[in-house]
Amino acid sequence: MALLKDRLKPAPKTDPKRIRQLIGELDSDKFAVREAAFKALQDLGLEAEPAFRKALQENPSAEVQKRIDALLSGPPPRTAPSPDMLRRLRAITALEQVGSEEARQVLLILANGAPGALLTREAKAALDRLAKRPTGTP
Repeated sequence: MALLKDRLKPAPKTDPKRIRQLIGELDSDKFAVREAAFKALQDLGLEAEPAFRKALQENPSAEVQKRIDALLSGPPPRTAPSPDMLRRLRAITALEQVGSEEARQVLLILANGAPGALLTREAKAALDRLAKRPTGTP
């Protein structure tokens, strides 16, 4: 447990200013800047969704509106998790299987990461499953 507790860190939360900056860059005169901002926002996924909705309410340019609509309605990118992310996901599975109070504490720490991050969502799901588990069952 101590090893996992020391090595597993919650997904970092993105600064809201950074998200607003990226949304602003969707309206750049330079195509490369617009594309880089789009890809960065796509990587943020659910974490940036509230900012997308707020930006749409502010009557953005047609370009920004088109890109935000694509981010909100398009399917999430389906890329294979990195080897590091696979290790973290397997660690969450191991913590859930252990199910001890110490394992739950580590899962709670991970569940407080960036809201849309895969690691955060999986930790929350593991905690939910543990909560439904009958007491005394591993």
